[in-house]
Amino acid sequence: MDIIEEDYPEKYDTLKNKISQLGRLFTQDEWLNILMKSRAEHDPFLPKRSDWERKD
Repeated sequence: MDIIEEDYPEKYDTLKNKISQLGRLFTQDEWLNILMKSRAEHDPFLPKRSDWERKD
């Protein structure tokens, strides 16, 4: 969002307002469901906890 705010300030407020409206379209449970499904779809691409522990 910082890049959009800097490079396209005339569009930033509109985008920010649209995102705010999007948040109100779904209930808390619906958002949780969306986030859980998104996480499941991206899980194969995310680092595993064992990978994090090896870096320490």
